[in-house]
Amino acid sequence: MTGAHQSLPDLQSVISWHSNVADQICDRVHSGAIPQEALHRWKVVLLVFTRSSSLAKAIRLLLDNDLPEAAGILLRSLCEGGAVLGYIWRKGHQAEAFAELYLKSDIIERLHARKRFQSGGKTSQYESESSVCELKKREQEFLCLRERLWSGKRSKGRAKYENESTWNGLSIATTFREACHSAQYDLVYAQLSQLAHAGTYSATYAFRSGLKLPDSLAPGLLDGLVRDQSAIALLSELKHIESLLEITLPEQVRNITDGIDAGPQGCDDLP
Repeated sequence: MTGAHQSLPDLQSVISWHSNVADQICDRVHSGAIPQEALHRWKVVLLVFTRSSSLAKAIRLLLDNDLPEAAGILLRSLCEGGAVLGYIWRKGHQAEAFAELYLKSDIIERLHARKRFQSGGKTSQYESESSVCELKKREQEFLCLRERLWSGKRSKGRAKYENESTWNGLSIATTFREACHSAQYDLVYAQLSQLAHAGTYSATYAFRSGLKLPDSLAPGLLDGLVRDQSAIALLSELKHIESLLEITLPEQVRNITDGIDAGPQGCDDLP
């Protein structure tokens, strides 16, 4: 296949490994068989792995049906999960606190989404006064924790965030960089943004319709890129959790992840 990485296992095998680990994580979280001092990290990993497993399966189906553009859009989202895990992992002794921050943000976003869906998109309509109070309380707790954990610039003693709307106050690009996923951001996230925002980056459909566009990607190039990078994204998540949760991956999987750069090594732009 054009653009295939010869050293990578096939995408379906990686999806199977990742799904098996996700099932094990789910069983342990719901059974309560996890250390309380790492509870938030386990819950974040469960959220990320559940989402990533679903996205990866959808990506494979789209690729198998010759829809690389749609698959590329999902790959862009898939890469965010590994960046979140890498970012939290690199926080060392503060990893549990940052995992808690991520979970608080996730709950708030879910509450906002539920209210918007139930009100038909009219954000001023809420279920009850008590639900408004609950949401405000959660938002205040989240903002206080984010302020306390912020290690960047400050103005008059208050955090000066790069991006006020994100869970950690950083831009997406900075989160990827601090997770040591800069190459993934440059190659995948930034480049595939045009697909996500109605661009015609690969234009394989233009080829089929006879429309000639200058500098379009060859029809098979995007397919190979998406397959390879989807596998790498899932393998990176597996590598992250081995340290983040201090669990041992199956030897077959570890042998593959040892060749994936998904950690502090190679992060020359970071202290």
